[in-house]
Amino acid sequence: MFAAAIEACSGELELLARLATLSVVEPVLILDAAIHRISAERFGGHSILFTDSVVALKDQLGLVDKAVQVFNCLARHAKFAELDEAEVAERLEPRVSGQVLAWELVAQATTLALSGKREGYRAIFDRLAAVEPKRAPSTDSPGGPVALSSLTVHELAKAYVKNSSKHSRARSKQ
Repeated sequence: MFAAAIEACSGELELLARLATLSVVEPVLILDAAIHRISAERFGGHSILFTDSVVALKDQLGLVDKAVQVFNCLARHAKFAELDEAEVAERLEPRVSGQVLAWELVAQATTLALSGKREGYRAIFDRLAAVEPKRAPSTDSPGGPVALSSLTVHELAKAYVKNSSKHSRARSKQ
């Protein structure tokens, strides 16, 4: 009975499960990668976090691993594409770069503020306002399992809203 229910709503189940999982996974992976990049590029690879923050981040990364494991278990049973944490992290690279840039701009603005120099503020804040997560477009066919597995959480949310409104319009016509 459970298998039949999963099969009947497989497309929507995949979309919702992927959306929920990526909404937990992506922010943590972006944070971790951005911290590592700043550490490597600006601090010679030395840790930039306090010990309690290191522990908290490790806990969050453990939850990411668990969320991906649970999703993949569901994916195997429902027969849709599993998540690969490394692929998700690679796809998030433009957003990691955006996060690093945002932190660098905030640091520049803070330095100017502490030194009492007001010139340059506007340019920094204009650049900060322009920092937006960039997402690589999917090259797969829209709506297919491979395409769905390559979408970010933001793209999945838009797809879900679009899909939900189509279904509600179809139901209201019946």
